[in-house]
Amino acid sequence: FPTRRSSDLMLEFVEAYATPEGLSPVVGDADDGRALVLGREDVRDHRALLSTGAVLFGRGSFRERAGKLREDTLWLLGPESVATFDALAPSPAALTRGFPDAGFFVLRSAAQYVFVDAGPVGFKGRGGHGHNDCLSFEWHAFGRPVLTDSGAFVYTASPEWRNRFRSTAFHNTIRVDGEEVNRFPSAVALWSLRNDAVPFDVVLTAGGDEDTLVAAHTGYRRLADPVGVSREFSFDRTKARLVLRDRITGAAPHRLEFFFHAAPGGTGEANADGSLLLRWVGGLRARITPRTAKAVSWRRAPGWFSPSYGVRIERESWVASLDIETPFPFEAEWELVAASE
Repeated sequence: FPTRRSSDLMLEFVEAYATPEGLSPVVGDADDGRALVLGREDVRDHRALLSTGAVLFGRGSFRERAGKLREDTLWLLGPESVATFDALAPSPAALTRGFPDAGFFVLRSAAQYVFVDAGPVGFKGRGGHGHNDCLSFEWHAFGRPVLTDSGAFVYTASPEWRNRFRSTAFHNTIRVDGEEVNRFPSAVALWSLRNDAVPFDVVLTAGGDEDTLVAAHTGYRRLADPVGVSREFSFDRTKARLVLRDRITGAAPHRLEFFFHAAPGGTGEANADGSLLLRWVGGLRARITPRTAKAVSWRRAPGWFSPSYGVRIERESWVASLDIETPFPFEAEWELVAASE
């Protein structure tokens, strides 16, 4: 087994990113690859790692997030692992965690969960399995997904779909002038991206009733009129409320698009007051209210969600767009509030 130090660090990341439903967010590439399949859990359910880590390293917070002793642990550590696991006193895991080297951040409370990608393109600037998801996020409320990433779907089986699923438009982020945040070197360069969107000024402030994450990137500084993009996440620890504050800088007119991908099953309606209302069976609702100096135009776009390799599910995606003239900077605020019957 790995050393205690390396395993602790890896498992702390698993502990942090596990969604309220116990699954991993569908960020970046995933092909369901496993070296050895022992249990029968959903391929996105990584809590078996925490179950095994709880026994190996005596971590009560791993036991808490694992929920129960998983079948994989029995195969790996034998029946004596049951007594060790049961003897561990559960302890709460950290609610908000930052992993700045990777650029991943998790904001969590009893009511909501947010996973933010504010990291580099990956593979030392070559892209690899990275997507155009800088400043993108997943948002879950009341134990259910509300806005999610899109997943990966396929690799070489379809270059067209491969590039669509890793494009800027398939992530909950900002697009300027219809351009990719990181350029594709070619239509068949399926594991590379240009290193355009380099994150900077990434700051996480946690504590009290609100956690705040601020991040910016250089992705659109390459345009003829260089554009700066930054996003602030204000996370309410007391209720299911998230506020996004986007700041755009430049000197010439630009077309801005803000993408919001509803979790499968959600249906949306753009309202006369400029807000977007999303609903799911079971009583989950979410309202996205824009606050800008200009009117926002909502449109429903074709959306897809890939929970597993080779699988895609049609879902609703919504785009808020507007044309911006001078002066800059331009600021847009989005209030996201969820409710459950």
